[in-house]
Amino acid sequence: MTKLHRLALMAAILLPLTLMGCHNECATDEDCFAGFVCIGSSVCPDDVQCFWEGEPGTCGLPAERSCRVTGGTWDENSCGNYECGEFPACDAIVPGCDCGPKANFVEGKGCVEDQVCAGNCDWDGDCPEGEICGGLPFCPPNVRCAAPEPTDWGTCVEGCWSDIDCPRGEVCDGAIICPPGALCLLADSPGLCVEDLPAHERKLCEATGGRWDPAACGHRRCESDIQCLAIIPGCDCGSTANFDPELGCVTEPTCANP
Repeated sequence: MTKLHRLALMAAILLPLTLMGCHNECATDEDCFAGFVCIGSSVCPDDVQCFWEGEPGTCGLPAERSCRVTGGTWDENSCGNYECGEFPACDAIVPGCDCGPKANFVEGKGCVEDQVCAGNCDWDGDCPEGEICGGLPFCPPNVRCAAPEPTDWGTCVEGCWSDIDCPRGEVCDGAIICPPGALCLLADSPGLCVEDLPAHERKLCEATGGRWDPAACGHRRCESDIQCLAIIPGCDCGSTANFDPELGCVTEPTCANP
């Protein structure tokens, strides 16, 4: 499609939207011009009893059409809309739009350039697991702030504020967060995602012939019971071995001579 053809197509699409003017609100597709659909409506149908206050939607282009007219590629065999040009992961085929590596699809608007695709962010949720949005002193941890100015975007950096920021099997270590309203001597400081020690020790225990006991009182020594006041998961290496945090179950000569 040439640039002239694309401009003509855009004009043909935008003209009905312009004519709608202030009457762009809709409850169903029937309220829109032919070829347009109602997007985002939660208005309760007349013949149904609803328990919420409905909000009107706005008339816009169907997803496939808005994708194509804004330069995207419609993929019938996708798993939803692409993310910065990357094929999404899912368990079912859902048609979606590929806007390329610099943009993402926005319902009713089509392909829109997205700062997130350039590695920028305005909150931690824009970043992959194990990273947070750095360089935003005005934004508290794990909070989406007001839309930043173009020069105020942060960048994703390694770090975490809590375990939820880390990949599965890892925990957040060393994060400092001052509670709201408290007078703290240390400023908020992110931690780093590290391997979850109990999960690592369990793998090591079982890989070296031990039995992991989630209801133990720590690692058993020579299979003897340990007296304690709290349940601490631990490894039972049997009557002739003890657990070593780096080596796993290791034969211990002293087990034969308690």
